[in-house]
Amino acid sequence: MIKTETNKICDTLNCRKTKLRFAMGDIFHHQKIPISATEIQQILKDKGIKVNKTSIYRELKFLTKNYILNEIQINGASKYEFNTKNKKSYLICTKCHQIVPIDVNRKVLEEETKKILQKYKFTIHRHSLIFFGHCDKCQQNHL
Repeated sequence: MIKTETNKICDTLNCRKTKLRFAMGDIFHHQKIPISATEIQQILKDKGIKVNKTSIYRELKFLTKNYILNEIQINGASKYEFNTKNKKSYLICTKCHQIVPIDVNRKVLEEETKKILQKYKFTIHRHSLIFFGHCDKCQQNHL
C-alpha cells in the first residue's frame, strides 16, 4: 500500500523512485505527529538505512515544494508531515515541546476556511491549525 502510494506520487511528479523516497514515504505514513530531519535520519538508521542529512533535507525540500509534505515551524525547528485532505491539528507545548494531535470539527473549519478564502480571494496550497501554549504537566511544574 505505502509503496503504491509512493509510486503514484513519483509518477505524478515524474521523479525518480529511490530507496530514500520509499523509506521516507513509509516513515511519514506511520507518523502521527510531525517529525524533523534528525528524527527521520534516526528512524532510517534504526532500519539499517544509512543516509546523510543533506540527502534527507534535499528530499524534504522537494516533497514540500511539490505539496506532498507540510513544513511546520515549531520552536524554530522545521518538522514535516504528509499534506493530506484530512488536515491534522495540534497542541504544542512551548516548554517541553510535546506535540498532541487533536480532533477539530472539520465541517466548521472547512466552512470558515471557505468564507475566508472567498472574502479575501485567496488560494491556499496548504494550511495547518496549531495551538501553542503550555501542557498540563508544565503548568503544574511551573517550567
